[in-house]
Amino acid sequence: VPAEQLLIARRIIENGLSVRETESLVARSTVEDETNGSPASRDATKATGLDVFLTAVQDDLVRALGTKVTLVPRRKGGRIHIDYYSNEELEGLVKRLKG
Repeated sequence: VPAEQLLIARRIIENGLSVRETESLVARSTVEDETNGSPASRDATKATGLDVFLTAVQDDLVRALGTKVTLVPRRKGGRIHIDYYSNEELEGLVKRLKG
């Protein structure tokens, strides 16, 4: 599992995650095999009812933001729910989203 740990470490450094954000990322981490996805990823697709593309986008957002992200598709468009657990984490999310 050292490869997974390196991927997570890289995301932490690239995104400048706080301790809380790092804990959140690690707790929700489902690192996928780049070619075919892990069983955990496939199970998440079944549980959420999202198609493979939306599940991949949701996983990318979780990893990029370091917090729980939920996509809610509709007939046209949809919603993105981003959870945060403290004012500090919210500030970090806002900075990342602004670029």
